[in-house]
Parts: sequence; C-alpha cells; structure tokens
Amino acid sequence: MLTQNGQSGENASPPHDPVIMSEALMASLRDLILSFDHREMAEALRLVHDITLYFSDITLEEKEKSALFQLKVLWEGFERIREVS
Repeated sequence: MLTQNGQSGENASPPHDPVIMSEALMASLRDLILSFDHREMAEALRLVHDITLYFSDITLEEKEKSALFQLKVLWEGFERIREVS
C-alpha cells in the first residue's frame, strides 16, 4: 500500500513527525521569545485564537483545529513565563 507521498506503508513516516531541536536551537528560541514582551505576546495569541474560533465563519478542519490548539499552548507558555518573571 502506498501513502499520499508514494512511500510504501512500512517505510512511510508518520504524518506528524516530532521536531527534535538541539539545545543550542532551543536556547536561541528561548532568547528570542524572552526578547519580546511575553505579556503582550500571550494576549495577542489569545486574541487570534478567540477571534478565529468564536467570531469567524471559517470551517475548521483538523489542521486548523490543531493550529488553534498550538496557539493555546503557546499563550499558556507565555503566561507561565510571566508568572515566573
């Protein structure tokens, strides 16, 4: 059986491979995030999530639902940063 990208089922990679980041990349990303005002970033992510979910007529497929959940995870992470700092 072939997958959408033409690979056989045995050798096919899962549709959502986790991304493994090196420690250096994680530190760089953390520094970038901390350079922003995390309070404003959390609020902006929450607003984008809420406007999309509650105030639009867009039909949400699994991909969009997943993206909105990731926004929620991000804003909650920024809120935790706020609590720690």
